[in-house]
Amino acid sequence: MDINQITALQVAQLSEQDYENLMKTIKRARDIRAQHKMNQFNVGDEVSFMDKQGRKQMGQIQKICSKNVKLKIGTTNWTVHPNFLSKEY
Repeated sequence: MDINQITALQVAQLSEQDYENLMKTIKRARDIRAQHKMNQFNVGDEVSFMDKQGRKQMGQIQKICSKNVKLKIGTTNWTVHPNFLSKEY
């Protein structure tokens, strides 16, 4: 099956069990991507991300948690999902 050809109607017509399995598979894929991205970072790395207002924020990693990264930006602490971060070189 070509994933690009799946429509909302097809998803809506899935049985409850098939829908649950699809959602679990998507969640596992997202978790694997996040873990792969997390493995690229170390405490002390300089990173950046775009905040909700579209401004680029740059800071230093203070702690790597199981699902998020804690950053120090100036005097403010931020908790950011690793998928939003880019390393600054």
